[in-house]
Amino acid sequence: MNNWLEALQQNIETGTAEPGLKSGSDKKQSYQVTLGQLADVYFAGTGKKRESPIVIQVVEKRRSLPWVSWLAASFALLLAAFSLFSTKRILVHVQVVDAAAPEAASKPHRQGRGGEGRGEEGRRLPLEGLVFEGASKLKSSKEGGTAALINSSVAPFAQANLYFEPPLDLSAKKIVFYAKGGKGGENLAVALKDQNNVQAFERGRLFPFPDRLTSGWRKAEIFVEETAALFDKRRVTHLRFEFGSKNAQNKPGDAIFIKDLRIVAA
Repeated sequence: MNNWLEALQQNIETGTAEPGLKSGSDKKQSYQVTLGQLADVYFAGTGKKRESPIVIQVVEKRRSLPWVSWLAASFALLLAAFSLFSTKRILVHVQVVDAAAPEAASKPHRQGRGGEGRGEEGRRLPLEGLVFEGASKLKSSKEGGTAALINSSVAPFAQANLYFEPPLDLSAKKIVFYAKGGKGGENLAVALKDQNNVQAFERGRLFPFPDRLTSGWRKAEIFVEETAALFDKRRVTHLRFEFGSKNAQNKPGDAIFIKDLRIVAA
């Protein structure tokens, strides 16, 4: 094998052609034939099968034109804008009715006196303006149109005051609200004063629930026309709820809840 390779190398260096071949352009053909023979000898000696080479052809995919993507995005944007502006609006009116006070919600509207036009619904007084005093200052609260009047042992009296500035004209009016006790059996008193500090009731206070409160909501109505003679119903400056141990005989920890405080035509 080595002798054959040496002869082949000498043949290539001297440019000697095989018998029957010419020099010059034939040298190239002789060189190619020699390479082919060399390959045959190599694969024959090693026992390997000569395989044809695998040709892999790489084809470059043509890219989409940039204006095609731009046109598709513009069309999608235009379609979204058309869908947005062509959609019809639906207006829904929702009315919330307090289910815990059916008496006030079910009454028909009635024109009040003096041309005020408040009707049966009356004028709502904000319980958020209550000022707590005495034993009520420790735990009482006011939030969301409801007041929690909680008695404690800090003082013998507990009260919540609502001041009117300017004074209110309560002639031919009544004060309406709903109240309930935390457990039932609690007592509640109401007091009024005018701008001269004259009390509306003979004993200074009125108990709208003579049989005391229950754990369910109850309605209270206080007619201002039934007040003391010297009381000025046209200039009322002060409304007070009393629920302490001295005036209402409530125990420390007793709780009373009030909501929907209104002034209504009597």
